[in-house]
Amino acid sequence: IAAGNHDPFNMNSVYERISLGDNVHIFNIEGGFYDFENLNLRVSGVSFGSEDGSNIKTPKTLHPEFSNILVMHGNVVSGTAESGIRYNPVTKQEIENSGFDYIAFGHVHSFSGINVEGRTYWAYPGIPEPRGFDESGESGVVIGNVLKAGSEFNLRKVLKRNYHTLEIEITADISDNEQIIELIDSKIKEYGNQNIFRIILIGKLRSDFFIDIDLLKSRTEKLGFFVEIKDETEMEYDLSVDIQDNSLRAEYIRLMQKKLDEFVHGTREYRIIENAVKYGLDAIEGRLKP
Repeated sequence: IAAGNHDPFNMNSVYERISLGDNVHIFNIEGGFYDFENLNLRVSGVSFGSEDGSNIKTPKTLHPEFSNILVMHGNVVSGTAESGIRYNPVTKQEIENSGFDYIAFGHVHSFSGINVEGRTYWAYPGIPEPRGFDESGESGVVIGNVLKAGSEFNLRKVLKRNYHTLEIEITADISDNEQIIELIDSKIKEYGNQNIFRIILIGKLRSDFFIDIDLLKSRTEKLGFFVEIKDETEMEYDLSVDIQDNSLRAEYIRLMQKKLDEFVHGTREYRIIENAVKYGLDAIEGRLKP
């Protein structure tokens, strides 16, 4: 184990408080190595001592006759180590000059692909089991052969379920909620019902069509391991009113149009006012369900 920014190796570290067993080797902030004599393999590593790992140094612990692997938390950057980059910036030139056969990096939670600088291979495998919609990229564990004569690596996915954010456009020809349920069902089947889904409804609604979110949630919650539905559709209401019209609807439109004019289209504030227009008109015209 090489500790990183979320689990730095220090006096308050979990690694100082519990034993993980004799078969677990934890690298400290000074760095070091562990030899597998029967495999002709040396695994070197170093841990963060603080959240940013600002004082971390790449170990110079190469074995001249063994294959050499480095495990380390780090942020691979192009060119020189740019100012402002935290979490142990490592340049590609430094990777090439390191002399290691393979560097197993931690920090980025999605698969980087198998990369090579000079004769040194490196990769971020990503997180084995994603924990949220911000970790929906390809990831798993990297498995391969590290040999002096040449190395080869592949990503093996080990996750039980993944997170997917999917957009479904509501077009003018959709006239009832059953059609939306069918679209959601079809979309989820493309990815597998063992996964976790965030369904975002987009597009413009006809003024005579009401999306029943409660109905959609109840009818789709079993289509995947977990299904979340967000309504981001836009209204397509006729907001024009005759100057002589003094009805409740006309007065409401005039009031809300002034509110809309105060904000830039597409901003959060504009969206809130737009939703108020939508729900207000639905209520006035009897379309809003209790």
